[in-house]
Amino acid sequence: MLTALRIIAAAALCLLIGGCWDKTELNELGIISGTAVDLTSNGKWDVSYQLVIPQAISAQTGGGGGQSAPFNVFSTEADSLRGAISKATQEMSRKLYFAHNQVIIISEQAARKGIGTLMDVYLRNSDSRETVDVFVVPDNARLMLEQILPLDRISGAGLERLVDIEENNGGSFREMTMHQVLLKLLGPTRSVAIPGLALTGANKKLDNIEILGHTATPSKVRLQRLAVIREDSFVGWLNTQESMGAMWLSGYLKRATLSFSNGAGAAKRNSVQIRAASTTVKPERTGDGWTMHVQVQAAGRLIEYNGTENLQRPASVPVLEQQIGTLIKTNMEMSWMAVRRLKADFLGFGELVRERYPAQWKKIAPKWNELEFPAVKLDIKVKFKLKDTGLSNNSFRSVQEKSDR
Repeated sequence: MLTALRIIAAAALCLLIGGCWDKTELNELGIISGTAVDLTSNGKWDVSYQLVIPQAISAQTGGGGGQSAPFNVFSTEADSLRGAISKATQEMSRKLYFAHNQVIIISEQAARKGIGTLMDVYLRNSDSRETVDVFVVPDNARLMLEQILPLDRISGAGLERLVDIEENNGGSFREMTMHQVLLKLLGPTRSVAIPGLALTGANKKLDNIEILGHTATPSKVRLQRLAVIREDSFVGWLNTQESMGAMWLSGYLKRATLSFSNGAGAAKRNSVQIRAASTTVKPERTGDGWTMHVQVQAAGRLIEYNGTENLQRPASVPVLEQQIGTLIKTNMEMSWMAVRRLKADFLGFGELVRERYPAQWKKIAPKWNELEFPAVKLDIKVKFKLKDTGLSNNSFRSVQEKSDR
């Protein structure tokens, strides 16, 4: 009898397990693909959401009639971030679903006030995705969510792919997820650099689906400049070249294309593709300050050459390697001058000092960004190896000149 009761109870439990206790139908959810954070004129948080419209996407892929926008952007504002998010229920007939949120775009003004509130929201709530990519814009963050990209109708997904491709091929910017931003701001130097976005071109917004019917768009969304955050507040920008130098210094550069000249004052008409790079930084206490010994090893392939040198000659390639190595070193030095002015060690020099000199780090940690970091001296050594000159050992111009003789 007891055995029979146990079997009946187990069967009843199996029936309960198969049930839906808290079901939410797909058509009851509002799928968010991007979020923007602005600051209003009266100091309130203005949070914008890019809401995907599945019907519009399915109509476009299915070859339906007239096109409609694949997403809708709306905003809510409040004194707190979560307060602004909760207000969305007052104007949305669906529950916001953030599991597919792919980007967070922060305006410079909001970043100046401090992104600590945003960090707190992500640390405190289980529905926040730490894999979301973070960007900063100089003006209105909502404007970026409104843009329709030619190849990616959902711009939230397109921006995520954009920075990923740049990191792995361009070398000027690094993808920064919310998790990485949190780690940097909670780390010993309390500083982080976040890629910036800008709308460039003829000052026309890409917020109308009809504009995609043209063969060329008047404007484009592009990665432009690097936003530097210290503690939790915005302190300044680095331009694209300075950002690449920072990538070299911090050891995150993977691939890049560099242009160089044939001599002082000449135009940069030659190009080399960096295919492998590594950076080693060792701190050393020198007197009352610090010296960072930076060693860079890189290798690449010549992809454009307009010089007159015959690259078959054994002495020609080392000259090019020296030129390219000097170019990389100059880029790093230029970047360092800009970074030290901002007094924000997002390069991670302080972390290396803490690892190698833990006792001294405890004494200098409170004043690292303000006093110690800007006074750091760099000892940069670059070794570049030209692995391949391509299918030709001479420039096209020199071949022409020889054929005329």
